[in-house]
Amino acid sequence: MKRMISVLLCVGFISSSYAAYVPNEYNVWRSSDGVLYGTTQTESNEPVLVSIVGPGTDWSTMVISFMSDQHCDLDKKTASVWINMKQEELDYSCKPVGHGSIITYTISNSKRAKELYFNLTSGFTLVIDKRINIWAANIKQPK
Repeated sequence: MKRMISVLLCVGFISSSYAAYVPNEYNVWRSSDGVLYGTTQTESNEPVLVSIVGPGTDWSTMVISFMSDQHCDLDKKTASVWINMKQEELDYSCKPVGHGSIITYTISNSKRAKELYFNLTSGFTLVIDKRINIWAANIKQPK
């Protein structure tokens, strides 16, 4: 009996650890606990994580995070970022990591985040900062 429990725990651990890490799976949307998330990549093949909290709701928020070679400006709180050929002010945060940083843009304007979500569900690609493409892919039926 103990052996059977050990085998079941081991199989459960292996399958859950594989689900948490799927290498190079870009442009696939997933959903968990009211958050829709997916990854894409920069022009230099670095991963970009996109999360939409409360997609389609009146309290929706979109977060875009990626690695950068730039150093952080820790005093900076907003950034002027291009979204689909329109420049917008987004919340900005940065975390120094090694020789670069992790940059995060947050679209906290729920009306705008909801609009961008509906653009994706209509099959349109979002272009962030004129270089990061966020694809619609399976956003209507996330994994």
